[in-house]
Amino acid sequence: MKSSFHKIHTYASPVTYIGLDNLKVHLGIFGDDGEDSYLSSLLLTACDLVSEYVGKDFGSTGRTEFFNELSIDSPLELNRTGTSSLTVKYYNTSEVLTTLDSTLYVVDTTSSTDVIRFKKGSVLPTDISENIENFVVVEYDSLIVDTQVPEAVVQAIYMFTTEMYNNRGTSSEKKMNSLPLAAERLLIPLREVRL
Repeated sequence: MKSSFHKIHTYASPVTYIGLDNLKVHLGIFGDDGEDSYLSSLLLTACDLVSEYVGKDFGSTGRTEFFNELSIDSPLELNRTGTSSLTVKYYNTSEVLTTLDSTLYVVDTTSSTDVIRFKKGSVLPTDISENIENFVVVEYDSLIVDTQVPEAVVQAIYMFTTEMYNNRGTSSEKKMNSLPLAAERLLIPLREVRL
């Protein structure tokens, strides 16, 4: 079962494998540290956009996904692979977020995305809230190490960062939320196919 929605919290900058200095060279900025904080935020934004496009995280990203069903027969399909520090929580009848015992499930990493499967014979909680629509909350880290980042990804992140940096005043959402065409062409071979 696919999550009804999810949110991401990028907390480790892709600066570790791109390097702010390399980005500044790409942008033609030399000897000026005045915009380093701004460039770092653009880098995170570009990294998130490329990650969403490809379907894989490039950097350490905290993710939260929400589901509206908790059943032995219904696995929870996540939006990413390579998950770690995973916890499954649910809202109980007192509307308190409660952690599900991790011995009740396994994380199947053999699919195109990680899937939480409940063990046969497991007894799931009976105190699930009926007042909260997406009462199951899955929190996990999606992690990739810098040696696993293809050069095409790095170049696409450079391109999108450059696009945002050079067009700060652009008011069109379409332009700012879509990848530059050249970056898209670099990433198409890496994009995950989801059925």
